[in-house]
Amino acid sequence: INAISSYDTSRRLGTVQGISPHQREQFRQLQKKSIAHTRGLVSSQVTPTQAMLHHHLCFVPSVAYPTTVCHLSKHQLNELQKPYINVLLNKMGFPRAYDRRVVFGPKEKGGLGCLDMRVEAGLGAIETLVQNLRTPGYGQSIIRIFLQKWQHVVE
Repeated sequence: INAISSYDTSRRLGTVQGISPHQREQFRQLQKKSIAHTRGLVSSQVTPTQAMLHHHLCFVPSVAYPTTVCHLSKHQLNELQKPYINVLLNKMGFPRAYDRRVVFGPKEKGGLGCLDMRVEAGLGAIETLVQNLRTPGYGQSIIRIFLQKWQHVVE
């Protein structure tokens, strides 16, 4: 059995895991996916509805899946979505400089309802945390110990 350095990144369950705070290798892989989706959307003739469906059903699940367990900065997450959102807005008939508060705003409030990667990554991490807390086992034990220690530090 070969020893694996804790400083090396390794691919596990579709994500690249490592100890670096901004996980450059994971960012590169996600950037390739983002560029592929952007090129696919640019080269296709779609209606605004089809473009929004591509965003919700293809882009977000493909790029956001690993972000729940990764440590990407807000800037990196924004860099992943920026080119795609510009093309998406163009396909929907909006200028690419359209106010991002409207782009990511809920439809009920007059927004377009696009999903922001920075928010999706945080929500996914919270979902994963809650799922692990509800599942008995080693992961639950570690999280409970961490939360108990953290609560004593805060008090």
